[in-house]
Amino acid sequence: MIFTRTTGLLSRYLYRGAQRYLNNDHVSWTPTETRNEIKNEKHIVWLDMEMTGLEVETCHILEVACFITDEQLELASDYLNIVVHQPDKVLENMSDWCKVQHKKSGLIDECRLSKTTLEEAQQRTLNFLENHVPKGVCPLAGNSVYMDRTFLKKYMPLIDNYLHYRIIDISTIKDLAR
Repeated sequence: MIFTRTTGLLSRYLYRGAQRYLNNDHVSWTPTETRNEIKNEKHIVWLDMEMTGLEVETCHILEVACFITDEQLELASDYLNIVVHQPDKVLENMSDWCKVQHKKSGLIDECRLSKTTLEEAQQRTLNFLENHVPKGVCPLAGNSVYMDRTFLKKYMPLIDNYLHYRIIDISTIKDLAR
């Protein structure tokens, strides 16, 4: 049940992100970034990032999306979605798979239009987390989230340091359910 509920929630969120691209909505600010919520130690931080590839030393973050659920996997926050500006040189050098997928989703154009730096994206994401979860207690969750965590450590260390070291990787749960 938890697996079904979690993957459904993640799928709905990712679908909403795709809809944003289809609607050409260039707004990446969400009101919850400044709203103070009751912080709960049992909350789960769901995070998904899109990158130019999977090599942490040479690839770059294009987008950060995040939301919080309670221990019953009920949504406990709004969605945070930030598209990071990347120069054409970075976008042209991404992996072939990423070029196809990110062109199809509209993310490449969104990155070109975005004015948000990586540092600003890190700070806004940190503000979002500080408003919803206590420091160092809540696990990070997502699909193949280990890769996202690797990029957080290198490019967004303030976020990595704010989160608990535990991760809940949905891809592992999917493998176990087979």
